[in-house]
Amino acid sequence: MSKYVRTLLHEQAASVALRPPDFQAVRRAGDRRIRVRRAVSALAVAAAVALIGGTVVVLGRTSEPAPVLSLGRSDDVTWATGSTIHVGAETVDVGHTVWAYVRTGAGFATIDAAHDVYSVTAEGVTRIGHMAPPPVDSDEAHDEPRIVADPRGTLVGWVGEDPPGTLTLQTYDQANGELRSYPVPAATSAKDVVYSAIDGRKGYWRTPLGVYEVDLDSGDERLLASSSSNFRGISSAAHGVLAFRRISPDGEVDAIFAGRSIDNAKEMVRQGDDDYLTLVFPLIRLSPTGAWLSLSLHHLEEIADGGFRVTRTTVDVYHTSTGEHVTLDVTLDMPGDQATAIPVVWLDDVTVQVAVATGDLLLNSQPSSVNAALYRCTVPNGSCRLAADLGAFDTGVPVLLVMPDGRGAL
Repeated sequence: MSKYVRTLLHEQAASVALRPPDFQAVRRAGDRRIRVRRAVSALAVAAAVALIGGTVVVLGRTSEPAPVLSLGRSDDVTWATGSTIHVGAETVDVGHTVWAYVRTGAGFATIDAAHDVYSVTAEGVTRIGHMAPPPVDSDEAHDEPRIVADPRGTLVGWVGEDPPGTLTLQTYDQANGELRSYPVPAATSAKDVVYSAIDGRKGYWRTPLGVYEVDLDSGDERLLASSSSNFRGISSAAHGVLAFRRISPDGEVDAIFAGRSIDNAKEMVRQGDDDYLTLVFPLIRLSPTGAWLSLSLHHLEEIADGGFRVTRTTVDVYHTSTGEHVTLDVTLDMPGDQATAIPVVWLDDVTVQVAVATGDLLLNSQPSSVNAALYRCTVPNGSCRLAADLGAFDTGVPVLLVMPDGRGAL
């Protein structure tokens, strides 16, 4: 397997994008004892490099699209296998293996095995750029998005190469076919900069100087937090609301915040409490109006050999204004038939798509098969219903199952 910890499918067999928590990162703490109220962190912030200037280069239209496609309804659950994107009961064959993808207001954007980026709309499939190959020597790099978009807008963003060997931040507008390039001349590696979110016509990315909000039309940027702060970067942005992670000054607490500004945001949840250790799955998503924030919590206990095991997995949703907390009805108790549940995308402002996978997911195991299913869950009542039973996936067979979270399977 690759360095990324126990994926739901064997990484060498083209792993599933439904990843369980990074237990190996926790284990690397070695002899350091993890105490109650101390954060259990599965992530490390990737190194980044300064964004020099805000120049926008409009590269113009891309090549003409392929024939017209049917893309289903915007509130259908969606997943991808091979070259096929499933949208409810419909399918879209994009003509290349989908290694990562996101949904937009106009269709989809995908990345193939060669790191080429495509726009998929009702007009067809168009190659729009090339993603800088992601680093393979960092466990944490697997938690960063490969491609981002506003699911209700037309802009798509990624860290690209233009020309080859030169890193740029790139944004493509599916409405008019324009590709904009934002230079990062000091960058030396794809892990040096992260394009983390798009909200309307604003983009968010991280550099070693800090986290920026950028006007994607003009290139004007605003520093949200310097690299010396305890701010870990934007996890999601919607309708002017930002969700992000912050570490306490003593490094003891890793908390999730949401609000319309960094300084006045409300704490939603923190990792670790008096009863058990908690691990927040990296995928944190805001609903389209920013009213709700969804995440997955893995509750851990330390075992005799210094490792950890999951005792319970919950999918939790928080109202970003009132702090109201809803645990969705997909709580999974451990041990037994090991499982993980992840809210991957909001279908509308009260409905979230949750992916559930069950199988042998114990810390030191290499699962031979995994069963996957998708649920539609609603707030504030927290009810869930099965939307698609994806069946069993044999880890020895190179079948790729990808969720629309932009992270993909590596």
